[in-house]
Amino acid sequence: MPAAGPVGLAIKAFMLAFEVCVDLLPSSEEPGSLGEFSIERHHYGAGDTLYLRNHAIKGLAGDIARFVPELDPLVAGIVQSPVKRRDAEADEGDSAA
Repeated sequence: MPAAGPVGLAIKAFMLAFEVCVDLLPSSEEPGSLGEFSIERHHYGAGDTLYLRNHAIKGLAGDIARFVPELDPLVAGIVQSPVKRRDAEADEGDSAA
């Protein structure tokens, strides 16, 4: 769901950062980050859809680009990533295992 206004964007970012902090803080070398987002690193789960955290990062990136268009080039790769992995990408991932 898109954030509604700056307060909504701040709440969405806080909720995502809190989730990442709860899961990764003890082992994270980058406590200020929201985590890694890489299509190549198995960020797809059941049904070949993005894991929840990665889906949340994608949503936040889309909101950031909406509110601050100058940042669009920085988040374009995340925003344009598919929520559901295409068949060819799924086949490559299966053959690599």
